[in-house]
Amino acid sequence: MRTFRLELVLLAFAIPALAHAGPRVALVAAQAAYPVIPSQTTQAHAPDVSAATAVIASTTKPHLNLPTSTAVPTSPIGLAPRIALVIGNSTYDARLGSLATPSNDARLIAAGLSAVGFDVELVVDANQSMMMQAISRLGQRLTIAGRGSTGLFYYAGHGMQSRGVNYLIPVGAAITREADIDLEAVVADSVLGQMKGAGASPNIVILDACRNMAIASIVRNGTCGLARIGAPTNSFLGYSAAPGALAADGNGRNSSFALALNAELQQSGQPIEIMFRNVRRTVVQTTGGKQTPWNESSLVDSFVFKQE
Repeated sequence: MRTFRLELVLLAFAIPALAHAGPRVALVAAQAAYPVIPSQTTQAHAPDVSAATAVIASTTKPHLNLPTSTAVPTSPIGLAPRIALVIGNSTYDARLGSLATPSNDARLIAAGLSAVGFDVELVVDANQSMMMQAISRLGQRLTIAGRGSTGLFYYAGHGMQSRGVNYLIPVGAAITREADIDLEAVVADSVLGQMKGAGASPNIVILDACRNMAIASIVRNGTCGLARIGAPTNSFLGYSAAPGALAADGNGRNSSFALALNAELQQSGQPIEIMFRNVRRTVVQTTGGKQTPWNESSLVDSFVFKQE
């Protein structure tokens, strides 16, 4: 017991001193003193943003990338903080219909956003709990980043509307009737609620969630095409297909929409409205006019992903 108390005393003096050497050194010291035991559950746990020290996140799910610190993120290109959450769901069961490209699309877009200065959390094949926790973390990260930071959410996977409300469908959702949707899915508007609550501005939401889904034939008032959300002030909403229309999953590794979006992200000096118009043109051409991406914008200032 005395030895344990002595170690705590020494650690209390050592870590503040190491902090002067930089956050990474202090974090390594903390990890050495208290090694993280890998969790036996596949669900992620949201970090406690009230902690004064760095949060060490641990998960056994290989497709979940969590932020490793509560430090305020800074853009490598000298801009205000840019915070993004990217989710891609592919491994649905036979009732909903598995999808070939969303997980690959999410990884592609996450890499593209990271290249233009976003601090990205990537979540792949998430159940409802994991999706809701990730959305909550997005709000927490934006709060830490401060007002005026840019918030971005990208989702690829199944989605549907019911009675005018858009829902994102988690992996493992047990939807057999319309009354199940509220209990099993995630309301798309909840993302904008987290962004607005954190004071993020601008807010960018991109949904590639208009895939064909067998469950829509069971739900009387449901449809796979998404409804218009309506962009709050200083927001940009992008859809992979027009309201009420379906998007193709694609025949290759990635969807036509994700490929076009990633290519335009890397073009310098393009305002987001022009960028998305180029995405729309490319997708219309590659799908032979079968798919038309859509967007709504209430931005009050120009936003450029990649500076010249």
